[in-house]
Amino acid sequence: MNRKLHLLSLVVCVVFPLQAAAYDFMVDGIAYTKTSANTVEVTQDASYKSLTHLNLVETVTNAGKTYTVTSIRERAFQKCSNITGELVIPNSVTTIRAYAFSGCSGLTGSLVIPNTVTLLDWDHELENELFGPDPTIFCYTFTDCTGLEEILIGDGVKWLGARMFDGCTNVKKVTFGKNIHCVGDGAFENCVSLDHIVWNSIFLECNDYTDYSIDLHAVYGYVYENDPYHEGYGGLGSFDVANNIKTLELGEEARYIPWRLKGYYAENNSLTSVISKNPLPPSFQDVRYWNNEYEVMYNDFDGVVYENAVLIVPPGYKSVYQSADDWKKFKHIEEFVGDIKGDINSDGSVDIADVNLCINTMLGKADQTAAADVSGDGAVDIADVNAVINLMLGK
Repeated sequence: MNRKLHLLSLVVCVVFPLQAAAYDFMVDGIAYTKTSANTVEVTQDASYKSLTHLNLVETVTNAGKTYTVTSIRERAFQKCSNITGELVIPNSVTTIRAYAFSGCSGLTGSLVIPNTVTLLDWDHELENELFGPDPTIFCYTFTDCTGLEEILIGDGVKWLGARMFDGCTNVKKVTFGKNIHCVGDGAFENCVSLDHIVWNSIFLECNDYTDYSIDLHAVYGYVYENDPYHEGYGGLGSFDVANNIKTLELGEEARYIPWRLKGYYAENNSLTSVISKNPLPPSFQDVRYWNNEYEVMYNDFDGVVYENAVLIVPPGYKSVYQSADDWKKFKHIEEFVGDIKGDINSDGSVDIADVNLCINTMLGKADQTAAADVSGDGAVDIADVNAVINLMLGK
């Protein structure tokens, strides 16, 4: 498939939008379609345009039978800009299809993709009907959700489709789960406020693919049985706002660094702090698929980053990083002084993001119990939320 055909496919998507899907039943203003004897998916309906609040549930009962809600259909709430508040994805959901919340500009606060979600994808049957077997539809699932402030991607997600969060102009922080293999082209393009990345993936990363003649299965993170990097190949694709990133945080199990946030290609010299929580210094190795073959590369940070940014490492491991190739180039290396009470997201300060994360933990939408239990009573409740607020205010 060449670039011309790829772009034409996108144009067809825009010029000929899908018709509102039929549904089997409606409960509390939400339409559902049966996907099996016991499961349903949330389906598109024109009445959603008037919704001001969205309450998605794990189970729904119709005619005396209870169904589990496992998916959200493509375009289900596209351009439903009147919906306001935080979007809560039920823990029963495993799949969110293309354009599902695109243009929902009224959504605010933190978006938590629960660990149960394993697929942020297009509908393959529909895709084959429109364009044939090649995966040509970009996902755009949360495009132009301009009110979102933070995105937390659960461990169930292996890859993000192209343009997934394009145009989410108010998002300031993104946390990736540990099983991310690949992030599609332009997934965070036009996220102009984004300045903090938390990378927890244990996988090697893929690069940005702009040559659409390359096998798109490789582009979007699929691997073949004879792939020499099978089960170890993935990562961060096109990250067009790399120059805005101030803080890069690598999780305790992160083995590699997102190559789009290193300076050689991204020309990213805006980093002021690099936080590595892994006692073992992550590798600078990169792999890209180019001209029908894999190429192993080693890319380091921009020289300005080595000179000006602070590298923060686990207590007792400063000397390890000072002797590690590439890491030893940092002029300023410090160890964690200690946990800051109320700093639930470990970014070095107590702010509204910590308050939101404490609330999400209390509601079961995030798993930060150890840090969020500020009172130390073994539970995360409203007392902890109030404590974090008081710490933020300096009380």
